Amino acid sequence: MRKSVPGRRPDPVAARPGLKHIVVIIDWDEGCNRGVLRGVRTFACDKPDWVLRHTPTRTPPKVLLGWKPDGVIAHLQENAITKVLRRQGVPLVRVLAPHAAFRPLVNIDNQAVGAAVAAEFLKRGFQHFAMVGMPDVPGSGDRLKGYAARLALAGHQPLIYALTAAMERRRKNTRIIGQQRQLQAWLEGLPHPVGVFVTDDVWAREVAELCDLAGLPIPEQMAIIGVDNDEFICEMAQPALSSVAIPWEKIGFEAAACLDRAMQGAPAPAEAKLVEPGPIITRHSSDVMAVDDPLLAQALRFINQRACGRLHMADVLRAVPVSRRWLERQCRRALGRSPLQEIRRVRIARAQHLLTTTDLPLWKICEHCGVAETKFPALFKRETGLTPNRWRHRALLRRT
Repeated sequence: MRKSVPGRRPDPVAARPGLKHIVVIIDWDEGCNRGVLRGVRTFACDKPDWVLRHTPTRTPPKVLLGWKPDGVIAHLQENAITKVLRRQGVPLVRVLAPHAAFRPLVNIDNQAVGAAVAAEFLKRGFQHFAMVGMPDVPGSGDRLKGYAARLALAGHQPLIYALTAAMERRRKNTRIIGQQRQLQAWLEGLPHPVGVFVTDDVWAREVAELCDLAGLPIPEQMAIIGVDNDEFICEMAQPALSSVAIPWEKIGFEAAACLDRAMQGAPAPAEAKLVEPGPIITRHSSDVMAVDDPLLAQALRFINQRACGRLHMADVLRAVPVSRRWLERQCRRALGRSPLQEIRRVRIARAQHLLTTTDLPLWKICEHCGVAETKFPALFKRETGLTPNRWRHRALLRRT
């Protein structure tokens, strides 16, 4: 037993035998990393023998080993720290690293992120597609691959603007948006209307600013979707940015669970654990249907704005000077569905968003979506394959 030293406060951790010292190596300056930390903490709450210590990625290996960790969760590439930990036999789980990295690894399914954005643009009737990201950076590159692969299945090929490391450094150093003139010129040359996928919210805000400087209307000509759903960035942008929500806390929780198994002697999994992305949070930057005909665009815009009220086809025809037959034909030609089906799609999309992001009871969600409470469960299941409660439960599992 360690003797007490006069004048020194006793170490409460050292005084409790049987504890497991867990070190989490991750920088906390970004929201995604703080989300991972919250997920690790949530798992540790049910582990009374876990003692967490958090440290940034620049911590020297000598300092780390001085803490005598029983396990480590780290946001690291292959470096001196990982080599030292493996030589010492300390269980290590990495998060948010390339898929080829040392196992175990927990990461987001970045190709699924890109595929989800492509599906969203296709659903909204776009025929032109673009993407902005860093193909040589593993996370961004995988998002671009998923986006291009999903569009290829529908017979489309996106236009690509490859960001460079120099552009990223300039953005970080200046902290001034709207300075990327080459990117602005590229945006001005895109066909319209176009769906633009940007692989993170910071650059999505940059793209939105450049579109504004160039006089390109968002979302009518340029619909933009980013990734991470950083609410501060998305809500402060003009217009507010749509974004793919990433369940960072679930990544941290899964990493902690994986470390727990490793400390009990379980073999490292052969494949990386990839967490599915969350829903696309639709804000003004992509809230549009892409069609060439101005009258059809006017009708679809009216439907999108009014569908969650007590909207009927007669209301649409009073607002737009076309016949019902013309609207039916043009809507099916452009979207592959009827105007009534489009009204249902908007209502169900609104319900999905409320089920995912709020705790509202079903009767209140029905009020917000313009659907009778008695018809809502059957309609929702017919359109999504799941009951409303099952949809909400699955969304909750993705977040935790």
